[in-house]
Amino acid sequence: MLPVQKGKRTITEKAQARADAKAEEVATAAKFQAAQARASDADGTTKKSEPFVWDFAKDVEGETFQKGDEIRSQKFSLLGVPDLQMSLYPQGHTNATGGHMSLYLNAPEGWQIKYKATCGDEVQTLLHTFSEEDSEEGWWGWRDFAPISDKTTKIAVELLEAVPPEAKA
Repeated sequence: MLPVQKGKRTITEKAQARADAKAEEVATAAKFQAAQARASDADGTTKKSEPFVWDFAKDVEGETFQKGDEIRSQKFSLLGVPDLQMSLYPQGHTNATGGHMSLYLNAPEGWQIKYKATCGDEVQTLLHTFSEEDSEEGWWGWRDFAPISDKTTKIAVELLEAVPPEAKA
């Protein structure tokens, strides 16, 4: 066995220290996320959620899209808001600026939602109360969300705040 110099750590000790630090970091992050998920204001507003990530690569694989062609994500729930769904126009909505994809979110009527959508380097945030008067039958988002890219096939939506209809009454 080789002697270990004082103040020096072996490769095994260094690896164990890194593993311990990573485990502590993961545990701390999990506790923080759990606390955020439970956080709620007295008015019923729930804040912060894990993002929903939609990898639409399989939805566009082998397909040719024209401006105005749409694909939709599966339905999902975040922060207690049921039946959320994303709508993506890979070549842009009919009213979009050329070279931009369009992204919209659909939520149940009456919910006031502040949400953030991320696609590659593009990050957009929006606050909206979903109602019957919404354009696009309850869909609300960005006509010019992000530049069209063949490299980016994931969109993440994170609810930053969700106020249920009954909390606003």
